[in-house]
Amino acid sequence: MTYSYEQLKQLWITNGGSPSSASIAAAVAMAESSGNPTATNHNSDGSTDRGLWQINSIHGNLSTTDPTANVRAAIKISSNGKNWKPWVTFTTGKYRQFLNDSNDSPTSNAEQVFGLPTPFGDVEIPGFKALEGVPGLLGDQLSSGIEQGMVAVFNAVFGPIIREIWWGLQVILGASAIGLGGYLIFSQSSIGKNVQSSVMTAVAPEAKLIDTVRTKRKATKAVAVKAQASEAKKHATAVKRTEKRNETVRRRAEVKDVNTRMRANRKESAHA
Repeated sequence: MTYSYEQLKQLWITNGGSPSSASIAAAVAMAESSGNPTATNHNSDGSTDRGLWQINSIHGNLSTTDPTANVRAAIKISSNGKNWKPWVTFTTGKYRQFLNDSNDSPTSNAEQVFGLPTPFGDVEIPGFKALEGVPGLLGDQLSSGIEQGMVAVFNAVFGPIIREIWWGLQVILGASAIGLGGYLIFSQSSIGKNVQSSVMTAVAPEAKLIDTVRTKRKATKAVAVKAQASEAKKHATAVKRTEKRNETVRRRAEVKDVNTRMRANRKESAHA
């Protein structure tokens, strides 16, 4: 049995998939397997893709040709339709040609909210998803309705501001790119090179003067350091001489004192 687009949507929702992501899920499945539940593809890296959503064998038992198990694996791997990056047919945009619903839009969530092209891919706008995962279809429907309402309010309040900021950034980036391109072209032209040469010629004397002043400062500093070292050496020499002189005087005084005592002792011996 080959599944149609509508049958794939119903299969997704019946097995717990979010209704808000059922269209993209069905389109991805059509792009991956053309709705053939037994589709199998052997990859060059040795892995195998199986089933409606071509679940890769790296996911173990989740890779199966059983439609129910395959769709549940897709729901799990895609975080219930929030992350389709593992599917090449999504990242390349191939799935878009299979979107059949009048309400389906190949634009990203950010494009729907802000009304402007975006380089950020399929960005999720913070919504109210607390009811997703509630058993039965009612929870998902409520979640989808509340989320749409939140997005509408967000668009009405912040959309104009974000659009102005976005286009302002584009203008700034564009002007910067033009300015940089003009500078590069001008700098490589003969006029630009002549201007650069003139500027360098005008700046050269000032640069040379600055170098001369720096050299003189270094020389002056070196002389001052040398003079300080010389003064310190002289001071150390003077201190040593003074200490040596004082030591000589002290020794002479000691010798004189000893001689005086010896003479006094001789006199006392003679009188005795």
